[in-house]
Amino acid sequence: MPDKPRVLAVQHGPYGGPGRFGEWLSGAGLDVETVTAFDGSPLPPRLEHDALLVLGGGYMPDDDEKAPWLPATRDLVVQALAASVPQFGICLGGQMLASVAGGKVRADAGAPEHGSTPITIRAEAAHDALFHDLPGVVPAIEHHVDAITALPPGAAWLAETGSCPYQAFRVADHAWGVQFHPEVGPERIMRWDAARSRVQGLDRDELYARAVADEPISTPAWRQVAGRFAALVRERHSVRRSVRAPAPAGRKNGQALPPHRRTTGMNGAQSLIRTLVDAGVEVCFANPGTSEMHFVSALDTVPQMRGVLGLFEGVVTGAADGYARIAGKPAATLLHLGPGLGNGLANLHNARRARTPMVNIVGDHAGYHKKHDAPLESDIEAVAGSLNGWMRRCATVAELGADAAAAVAAAQDAPGRIATLILPADVSWGDGGRPGTAVRSTGPRPVSRQTIERVAELLRGGEQVALLAGGPACHEAGLRAISRISAATGARALAETFPARIERGAGIPPIDRLAYLSEQATGQLAGCRHLILAGAPAPVSFFAYPGEPSELAPAGSEVHTLAVPGEDVIAALRDLADLVAPDQAPVPQPPHRPVLPSGPLTVFNWADVIGALLPENAIISDESNTSGFMLPTATAGAPRHDVLTLTGGAIGQGMPVATGAAIAAPQRPVVSLQADGSALYTISALWTQARENLDVTTVLLNNRAYAILRHELRRVGAEVSGPKAGRLLDLSAPDLDFVQIAEGLGVPATRATTAEELAGQFSRAIAEPGPHLIDAHVPSVF
Repeated sequence: MPDKPRVLAVQHGPYGGPGRFGEWLSGAGLDVETVTAFDGSPLPPRLEHDALLVLGGGYMPDDDEKAPWLPATRDLVVQALAASVPQFGICLGGQMLASVAGGKVRADAGAPEHGSTPITIRAEAAHDALFHDLPGVVPAIEHHVDAITALPPGAAWLAETGSCPYQAFRVADHAWGVQFHPEVGPERIMRWDAARSRVQGLDRDELYARAVADEPISTPAWRQVAGRFAALVRERHSVRRSVRAPAPAGRKNGQALPPHRRTTGMNGAQSLIRTLVDAGVEVCFANPGTSEMHFVSALDTVPQMRGVLGLFEGVVTGAADGYARIAGKPAATLLHLGPGLGNGLANLHNARRARTPMVNIVGDHAGYHKKHDAPLESDIEAVAGSLNGWMRRCATVAELGADAAAAVAAAQDAPGRIATLILPADVSWGDGGRPGTAVRSTGPRPVSRQTIERVAELLRGGEQVALLAGGPACHEAGLRAISRISAATGARALAETFPARIERGAGIPPIDRLAYLSEQATGQLAGCRHLILAGAPAPVSFFAYPGEPSELAPAGSEVHTLAVPGEDVIAALRDLADLVAPDQAPVPQPPHRPVLPSGPLTVFNWADVIGALLPENAIISDESNTSGFMLPTATAGAPRHDVLTLTGGAIGQGMPVATGAAIAAPQRPVVSLQADGSALYTISALWTQARENLDVTTVLLNNRAYAILRHELRRVGAEVSGPKAGRLLDLSAPDLDFVQIAEGLGVPATRATTAEELAGQFSRAIAEPGPHLIDAHVPSVF
């Protein structure tokens, strides 16, 4: 291997050389080898250099006919990304990096920029290896009309201008792209074509003078960036030399050193966390054990990752679910072997039903230890397989970064799913970790025009039609289209029984949810000849009941699909509305609040208190169960809010989901409406809320019973035959003191028995920062 680190520079035009940037790299001890690809000089098919520098030129990244060397250049960019080789792309080179990594570049985009231009360094650059601690605004010479219009998924946005936002960005932790030209000084401006400059309305002399005046700021800053890039290249060069050196005596090539003998460099856990952050995963909800200790230690090396401790794995998985439902992107979980994954399974089931993107990191024994069948040895793949998601066991340290990037992408593949990455302890502690490059996920598929037109004909046909919305169709954009369709055609609009997230309140078109009780749901659908599914599955009863059908669509009706989960239901609904309701505006919910009630709390009036006092832009985590049947009516006209529901029916979701939602949106008030029986499954979520000082107000609906089971007992044709059956459905003797429980977990708590008490306590809790619990005694109706 050469003594000097080598940089391959790709030049796309006669005046587009590495310039002073190349000189700065050379001065920092690098050997810059420039290939003038524009004149036919061949590019190497395999990147064996320590770094790649792709320069500017007057082409789009895919102008292969005009510039036939561009495919080979793109291949080098791909190789550098895959092998974590440091690369720096300038103008065309930056656009090519963005395009290859999954971003978008458009010709003649935005306002052209020419001459010395002030570049604003964004706050995200504070921790960047190249752009940290630069002046807030640094001038640089620009000369472009094409621009990046969307960054790659997970890219860090480092610098901007008003005319062209994406001036600098980073992919993973080793690839940078810039739109401007740090390699040129003011003298380059005087080489621009004079006649063309006049046509563009540019005064070269004026532009030159401005650039000269900006030199005292621009040159030192870009020299510093080049120097930092050179330092990274030298570091990689040193690592490559050490990797190729003979293995120490007594150690086989490729065998990971145990943690107490590790020397330098990035271990597997560090590369994993770095990859997660680069792919946009910024929060890890964790309940770790011994096998995950190197992951825990690595958290302090990647400050962008927030670790949140849960005392029980069901809190961890439920919080990750709530976070993603609000943030629109996955969080990670850290779970301890198969039993830890099993403990979190109920809320993973709810997340699966919600189609929540989530990345589970499940620790496992070191590979060489598994054969000994230690007490915690288990079949993790069997447990994770029940989630019907993506799953992979990482085999080597070198592959861990790529596996993590694949997991994040898989979790976000439309419509969303759970990705589980199994992390053996020796892979976590092993040396030689490399962050993986973010992988583009698969977005929603378009719905065919033929399908949309067929559904439009049904709506125009004169027969009674119901439309059942699910998934993103329950967000405002979908509800506005559904409102137009319903108002123009008379179609009966309903949302699925338990949507992952439904937006509602004043200003948003209202929609009723399909009832939980099958007898009520069949009444809602009665008389419909056609049922159109818009992002929702065909409705079925929650359980089987003697003598009752499982399918809820009316007998003799036809079920039609506009969009299945994973298809672009929002676009399909908009197109459908444009066909059947071109002149119809959405009909929004008018503002309305219930009058504050008085007297002892009942299942009717407690919801009126919430509706009367619900704050603007609130998030409701609703696990009120049998106490909450009046809640939709009471809050219909309240200020706009989101509701997160119990998607999979596995109780114990409410408080963990509220916890995750509060972390995803710290500026929004979160209201957790929680039944008493299911609260006990995951009540330790209160401790996490206190530890993180989250603005969550929990209204604990205390009826001292498993009231839903009392009701279901009758519905399935059974009955309370004696004291043994009755005791299994009762939560008294002893009574549960939720005030003391909450306070013991660090959350201030009060008790309410009247509507007046609940109103006062709820108002105070919303106004004060941090978590609160109100133990609301609401007698059961069952």
